[in-house]
Amino acid sequence: MPVVREFQYSDLDQIMYHVADLFDQVNPPEFYTLIYEHWPEGFIVLEDEGKVHGFIIANLLSADDARILIMGIVKDSQGKGYGKIFLKEFLDRARRANIKKILLEVRISNTKAQEFYASLGFSATGILKEFYQDSEDAYSMEKKI
Repeated sequence: MPVVREFQYSDLDQIMYHVADLFDQVNPPEFYTLIYEHWPEGFIVLEDEGKVHGFIIANLLSADDARILIMGIVKDSQGKGYGKIFLKEFLDRARRANIKKILLEVRISNTKAQEFYASLGFSATGILKEFYQDSEDAYSMEKKI
């Protein structure tokens, strides 16, 4: 059974691989380490038998607000309910850190992700024009916790 834990530097290669695989996005290692060093509680992984099955990478916007930059469940682990369990754990951790609101962005075309976030109480608050590198728009979403 997967467990949720804080990111460790030894996870970096797996996370970079999965971000590229899931989102066709390549970030330098410093992107991840700087985010982790800024708010370690916002960078968590879902691990089973030494392998990363999911990750949430978030940063603090203020003392009250945090933003999920990237959330992913690896392809082989999707559809097993891990995403909901994982995001609920993140929300609990954010609540314990006195965060009041979580923000994120999701592609307009990604209705599956929109439905997933809505099922956990996130609501769309606006459209961000040409938000992604390929110029696709995004919905901004938020949840008060």
